[in-house]
Amino acid sequence: MHHIDDQNLETIVAAAHHRKRMFVDAVRLIAPGSAAEQSTTMRCLTDLENGDLLRESVSGAIAALSDIISAELATERHGHRRVFDGHYDPELGAVGDVIDLPILTERGEELDRLMGLLRDFENARNYALDRLRAEQSIRRHL
Repeated sequence: MHHIDDQNLETIVAAAHHRKRMFVDAVRLIAPGSAAEQSTTMRCLTDLENGDLLRESVSGAIAALSDIISAELATERHGHRRVFDGHYDPELGAVGDVIDLPILTERGEELDRLMGLLRDFENARNYALDRLRAEQSIRRHL
């Protein structure tokens, strides 16, 4: 895979579209939220699929979908497990923190994966927007 900084804007936008499609396909399979939220979800997906992913309204669709998925994910937990996050230092001993990780239901794991796909799409979109703005700025100074 190429390093993203070596790619032109068209390739970066194409990658963002690919991540969007992966997310949209996954949402359609999982259908998060209540009946009312599913209506909002379908409107957001239609907005994502129909048109330019660099337009401002996409930010609102991403935020709404993130809220719906997060709310449902919060209800898909069995409890927590404690995990050591760190390393062992021969001189100091255990260096790190003990953190609580949620134990997710099967659906919770699907929703967590869906949230990851949304973050990947959002990051790719934001990078494309940053590159577009940078190129526009450079053109103004030429």
